[in-house]
Formats: sequence, C-alpha cells, structure tokens
Amino acid sequence: MRRFLAVLIVVVAAIAGGVGAEAQSNGGSTSTVGTTKSPKGRCQFPSSRALGLIISQEAKSLYLKQGYTQALVTARVAVKKPLMTALSRGNVAGLGAISITPGSPLLVKIAANAGGTPIELGCNAEAEITTVVTLTDAFGVRTTGRSVSKVIVQGAFN
Repeated sequence: MRRFLAVLIVVVAAIAGGVGAEAQSNGGSTSTVGTTKSPKGRCQFPSSRALGLIISQEAKSLYLKQGYTQALVTARVAVKKPLMTALSRGNVAGLGAISITPGSPLLVKIAANAGGTPIELGCNAEAEITTVVTLTDAFGVRTTGRSVSKVIVQGAFN
C-alpha cells in the first residue's frame, strides 16, 4: 500500500507540473531485490443512490408520457463487493512512460496526460438494479410490478 501511495504522489506531482521526483532515503534500512508485492485494490462504484435516482426519474417520465395519471418508480442499485484485486499499470489509463533518468538513477520521470487524457484507475463491478413500479391509470386502477436487472457498472479502485 505504501508503494501504491508513493506512485500516486509522484503521479499527482507530475500532473501539478513537476516532471520528476527524487527518491528519499528510508533511514538506512536495506531493501532486497525482487521482493516487491503488487498493490491491491477493491473496485467501488461511487454513487449507487445517484444512479437509482436517474433511473427512477427517467422511467417515471416515460410512464407519464404513456398516459398514466400517476407513476411511482423506485430503483435500488446493489453493487457486488468484489474481492481484492492486484493492481498493475494495465489498470491505469492516461499514464504514459515511467522511466529512470540516465546518469541520475534517483530521478524517476513520469509522462502522463498525453492529449489531455485524465489518469484513471478504473475497474468494473457487477450490480443488480431492482425497480418497483406503482402505476395509476385514467380509471384510477392501481397496478404494481417489480423487476431486477443485472448490469456492469464502472467504478474506481479504492
């Protein structure tokens, strides 16, 4: 996790205008070559509530256009909690080259945001959207229905 945060700080520094970072000594401790562990992350969807509200509003509008006098639509989005996943450079969009400066091995150069592409640490997660609809027609007859849809949502590693 510390290495992931260090890389994240270097990337943020590169975005803010710095093009290199200098390595800091870790107080004299030695590191062994070849024992790096890949960072792990959990894919999380930022706002299930917002997606549910958008779906509810759109569906209600469609029912009212079809002539129903009242339409109550609720949508609940349940995103499955994925297991921890190993992160790699392949998970990052917008990150260009990472290189060590020749002649000055303590400087790491990071190229990012080519063409204005934002750096994203994206992922996908499975979700289940449950909608409950209560309709009232012109004659005052009420009907209720429920449906479940399985979808893939785009999230971010956390």
